[in-house]
Amino acid sequence: MKNKSVSGSYYRNKTKKWFEELGYDVASLESSRAIPKGDRYIYTKNDIFGADLMAKDSQKIIFIQCKQGRANESTGIKQLLEQRWPACVTLLLVRWEIRAKQPTIIRLQGDY
Repeated sequence: MKNKSVSGSYYRNKTKKWFEELGYDVASLESSRAIPKGDRYIYTKNDIFGADLMAKDSQKIIFIQCKQGRANESTGIKQLLEQRWPACVTLLLVRWEIRAKQPTIIRLQGDY
């Protein structure tokens, strides 16, 4: 996929579906805004707390950063670790390779 926004949405939705199949309730943590500039708008997207998704079940809260391929892995880790997190929260980087059926999960904090 050439467009980063389309690619990011694809892997975020794929991760959301994967965690829902594992029994988690999942919510997107991406906010979108339109900023007026003269007679047009500039659209921006920002991750809340540096995470793309939040998943929860009755015992865990997991903040997830989704990435496609190894090249973007360090950026995702940095985005999550820039925040202050309580010890009870699990932080995961979920990396998808092209045509992969299962993601690679990197645990940054907590139990998964």
